[in-house]
Amino acid sequence: MDTQNRNRWFLNPGPVLSWIDQFAAELAAQRYSPLTIDGYRASARHFVVWLEGVCISIDDVDDGVLRRFASHQCRCPGGRRWQHVSQKYARRAGRFVVFLRHAGVAPPALKAASEYPLLDEYQRWLRVHRGLSERTIARHHRILHKLLPELGTATLDYDATRIRSVVRKWREQTGPADLRTMTSALRSFLRFLAGAGLCRPDLDHAIPPVLQWRLSSLPRYLAAADVERVIASCDLLARGRLRDRAILLLLARLGLRAGDVAGLKLSDIDWTSGVLHLSGKARRQVRLPLPQEVGDALLAYIEQERPREPQEAVFLMMVAPYRSFAQSSHVSTIVALALKRAGISDPPSAGASLLRHSAATSMLRSGATLEAVGTVLRQLLADHVVLHRALGFKFRTQGSLLRNFVAFAESRDEQVVTTATVREWALQAPSREQRRNRLLTARRFALSLRAEDPRHEVPAIDLFGSASYKRRTPYIYSPVEIQRLIDAARQLGPDGSIRPLTYATMFGLIAATGMRVSEALAMRLPDVTSDGLIIARTKFKKSRQLPLHPTTRRALDGYLATRLKAASPSDALFISHQGTPPAYPTVITVFLQVIRSIGLRGAAGTPGPRIHDLRHTFAVRSLEACAHDSKLVARHITALSTYLGHAHVTDTYWYLEATPELMAHMAAASEAFHSGVSR
Repeated sequence: MDTQNRNRWFLNPGPVLSWIDQFAAELAAQRYSPLTIDGYRASARHFVVWLEGVCISIDDVDDGVLRRFASHQCRCPGGRRWQHVSQKYARRAGRFVVFLRHAGVAPPALKAASEYPLLDEYQRWLRVHRGLSERTIARHHRILHKLLPELGTATLDYDATRIRSVVRKWREQTGPADLRTMTSALRSFLRFLAGAGLCRPDLDHAIPPVLQWRLSSLPRYLAAADVERVIASCDLLARGRLRDRAILLLLARLGLRAGDVAGLKLSDIDWTSGVLHLSGKARRQVRLPLPQEVGDALLAYIEQERPREPQEAVFLMMVAPYRSFAQSSHVSTIVALALKRAGISDPPSAGASLLRHSAATSMLRSGATLEAVGTVLRQLLADHVVLHRALGFKFRTQGSLLRNFVAFAESRDEQVVTTATVREWALQAPSREQRRNRLLTARRFALSLRAEDPRHEVPAIDLFGSASYKRRTPYIYSPVEIQRLIDAARQLGPDGSIRPLTYATMFGLIAATGMRVSEALAMRLPDVTSDGLIIARTKFKKSRQLPLHPTTRRALDGYLATRLKAASPSDALFISHQGTPPAYPTVITVFLQVIRSIGLRGAAGTPGPRIHDLRHTFAVRSLEACAHDSKLVARHITALSTYLGHAHVTDTYWYLEATPELMAHMAAASEAFHSGVSR
């Protein structure tokens, strides 16, 4: 038999071929490259042919069989003559077995009995009672797994002599830093045992502290020009340009730690307020202003380059599988590569902290105090924002704009408000309305500051001229477009989760009731009553009840049947596949993803459709139903104002502009009035 025929035989695994094809299709759905998929396919076929050769059924595959395959001397038909297959080859075969287990073809993996069951209880104690992170728990587990063979499992026999002997032996094998980590884990383990009555109390005091001498030094940093070169080096990348630029800006402009960047989630970005919500060191909750430059970089990455994966992490790997950063070292690697691209051959260090220290050093050299540096790196809410919110204002948009303005002023090393800075900052807005809004917000801020410090300049109210504000014309969806939107939402992943039904029901409910997106996200299960929906958390802190059309009610009941079966610690009406309520930015991102998937665009030269336009569509279609009766319009618009939760009925009259039928009717009525004809 020639080589070609042997290879053809080798590549034909028989009835398992269909499962191999499904395995390849799953890899393709995860955006693996065709070359990588071919490698996985070849490994799977080789494994199946080997199983047939050693007379092992798919039903009998376990981890021991995988180890036999990895170590077998390959003489398989059509295959290479290997002493043993490569580790990469074996891992790919193992990935195929995992796929078969999920499909129910291969038996599930048997959970190996723990060598030290006491460590399982210790891990549970650290997680529940100490509240440590999973990374710290895993580190403690690794260390104690190495120590227990020397300590023994007879914990009641532990004494100070045995513990100190283990510490001295460990000291001979490792350095001071690792020794400090080991002693910390051992003390924690002894406290757990003492609390459970499994060893003598106070044995943790038998471990002395580890002394580690280290001279104090100034933080290592880059010059400002070198920092800009590092950021600009991202333009040289063909893949990951936008991602790496956003990461470097977070480090250089906000002084974030590598762990902060790696752990950043989509829900941590408050686009409305222009704020980042972080769990800082020691799990301190921190709010940071989002400068315009950083926000633009993040938005560009999310919209243009980030893989469309149902993950909460902002930054993902650029090659399949598109996972989040497992360790903060990935961020440091991005910094190291950027330093190399920028031609900085001998940097003080190559880690992410280099840019953090550079940001702080630059501020200090520009005359800022240590207190001011700490304020920028971990800034609290300004007194101006706190005061307005204490007086009952939400101050979301204004607070976001002011944080952006303060960051802009700080980048220019300015400590007071100047008209020139306000003008330059406001001109960065994309539209005339937004520029004027920026001007008015900064002007009110300057007026407040000038009451205490006359150095602050108050810009003129007509700095950009006087122009009346014109609201954006809404996009009015057709019934067909709304149905396409809902159908596309049902195609979201992951398969078998509640996520597609959540978004399909949410979009449909907004379109059918005209409620706000924030109101939909704030709804709880008790808010769904037999009489309709109770909107208790409104924009203006007023409650109202929405009756439901029978069709809408049936769709909502269908969703509730699935929602009530989902495991979730929250009573929110809408939840994600993770069992938690989706954040507002996440909903907006998913909506944009859905409308782009169906090719929904606005007219040329106009902004595209928004999710809020579903509410506008409901109001306009409602008014169109009474387009030929002026008295009916007057009565209906009052009821509609209450139904939509408007603070003033004048806000509802604005929808007349978006209703061509009503505008034509009003024009005809006006003409008839002036000509003396009653209608």
